[in-house]
Amino acid sequence: MPFARWLERSHAPYLQALVAVAAATAVGLLLFAHADHANVVMVFLVAVVLAAARLGNGPSVLAAVTAVVAFVYFFVPHYNSCVVDDLAYLPTFAVLLAVGLIVATLTSRLRGEALATEAREQRSRILYELPRDLTAADDRDAVAAVADAHVGRTLGGHGWIVIADGEGARAHGLGAAPSLDATDAAAQALRRRETAHQPPHWATPLVVGRDCIGALVVHRPDGEPTAAVRQLLASFANPLAIARRRLLVDETPRSRGRRPDRSACATCC
Repeated sequence: MPFARWLERSHAPYLQALVAVAAATAVGLLLFAHADHANVVMVFLVAVVLAAARLGNGPSVLAAVTAVVAFVYFFVPHYNSCVVDDLAYLPTFAVLLAVGLIVATLTSRLRGEALATEAREQRSRILYELPRDLTAADDRDAVAAVADAHVGRTLGGHGWIVIADGEGARAHGLGAAPSLDATDAAAQALRRRETAHQPPHWATPLVVGRDCIGALVVHRPDGEPTAAVRQLLASFANPLAIARRRLLVDETPRSRGRRPDRSACATCC
């Protein structure tokens, strides 16, 4: 993984929390000549709240701890040192740290609840809009195009439907064909009958009853394996599996009384 992408994924929120505390320190230094310590403490608390609201629990805790260190270093005698001459400031440090941690925890919890509510609304929208659009799809490529459109709008990536049967693995979708990592992810999803992650691809099996219809493969270069993504993929998979089964039934010669092809399960599951 390139260093820049690794840094962005793993450490960007923590770096942003440090920047927020640094900005609060700069504002506090400007105010310190005209305000007392209580006003400076409030500036740091604002930085902690903003970090909790935008960045999550871990970065907000880092912001709270760093805010206490910055307050001790820059605003408590003797200055520019972490040595405290007056022990009377110790309760102030304790209160600043405790309030910062409490505010960070509560704000992060509210942020998590808001994100969960948004995810539920998104899943409900998918369950309504995707089946509606799939009713007009009359072939495999049309179904794949609908899947790609919804994946791009919801997850910010590209999607393919990979069909594996006696003729081998075939991908249906828009744009370039999926890479080897994508087909590997599809094979894992079909074999395990659960969502598989092969960076930067996700794959989830399309299953109707006991039949493996295929797999939905999603390319998300900046995505991390999260429970929310798995739930969204499950929301995509059910309507797509039903649409794919409908096409299989339509493609089966009725006069011969043949059942839909189940070789995908025998081959990949």
